[in-house]
Amino acid sequence: MTTGKAKSKPSGKVVTNTNLGSVIAVKHAAPVVELYARVAVSELMGMFSPKSPSLHFLIVIWDSYSGFIGVDGQPTADKKIRTNFYRAKSDLPGGIVSIKTIHPPSNMSAQTFADRLIVGAKSFEDGVLNYSFPDNVFGEKMGEGEYNSSSYVAGLLGSVMGYVPSFTMPGYQMPGWENPIPFHCFRKHVR
Repeated sequence: MTTGKAKSKPSGKVVTNTNLGSVIAVKHAAPVVELYARVAVSELMGMFSPKSPSLHFLIVIWDSYSGFIGVDGQPTADKKIRTNFYRAKSDLPGGIVSIKTIHPPSNMSAQTFADRLIVGAKSFEDGVLNYSFPDNVFGEKMGEGEYNSSSYVAGLLGSVMGYVPSFTMPGYQMPGWENPIPFHCFRKHVR
């Protein structure tokens, strides 16, 4: 335990406990945003033999106060993109091959970054954009105006950060990352 005196805020009341490490000095830990990558459509991999497997991305936000939330884009039955939330780590799909911490832009706090990602995901209008597979089913790139779950995550991050963070992983393809869903799709729509 650290010893010393905590800085007290003038509140008009007398601070009775100024020891560092005491309850008065404890602050809420900042949330952590992570990018999880897993092999996409692993159940189909036995049917195809791509040179290198494609990755599917999801955003995970850890917060000591609010807990856990994961978000990604998934296809609906009619091949449209929808937001998908994971409320517990046990809900996440398996096969995670990489976890990368995503830091907020320099002009944004970690809390604001996490909050804006959640608001952006909730603002996405489900069922408007078509879900597409990359060229040649497991190709390296999406066609112009085509989007998938990786496009969703890249677009959500870009809508909050102002740019899509670069990410590469040797031995894997990332179709859709290069073609993010337009940033405006993650902002509240007024009808």
